[in-house]
Amino acid sequence: MPAKLLTVIFLELPSKAVQVKRLYARGDKKAKIKQRLASKEAKRDAKLPAQLRAKANVLQNAELQQTYAKLEQLVADILA
Repeated sequence: MPAKLLTVIFLELPSKAVQVKRLYARGDKKAKIKQRLASKEAKRDAKLPAQLRAKANVLQNAELQQTYAKLEQLVADILA
């Protein structure tokens, strides 16, 4: 596979408050949200690892339709 087709895409939330709001909106209970945010995985996934910063495509995941449009454009650019 050509290196051009290998890419890292990191979706970044504007804030933890936005993440909490989305979890509530999808029906998660307060205890589950608290547990999820305190998990090792949540802490790991909250930040782009330093070794990927120069290679990753970072998309702000503030609004679904905008994020989707940016992702579509990114994929189109990669495949062009």
